[in-house]
Amino acid sequence: MRHTELHENLHVLRASLAEELHAISRLEGQMASLTDDEAQEELRRIADEKKGHAAALLRHIARLDPKFGERLQPPG
Repeated sequence: MRHTELHENLHVLRASLAEELHAISRLEGQMASLTDDEAQEELRRIADEKKGHAAALLRHIARLDPKFGERLQPPG
């Protein structure tokens, strides 16, 4: 993969990760304003799904950017 392709791939993945994290924060904030338990549970389910998306994107970023991936490892 050429350097420009790598840069573009990382840019897209990082932007997508930011969008997923923003959606998680928004959904979790909205849960607090709901009084209906079923509606709250649905937003919780959607937020959990978004967390899975974010984790998958993070794994791809770490794969394409090994130095970043090293930073994700616990110290020791």
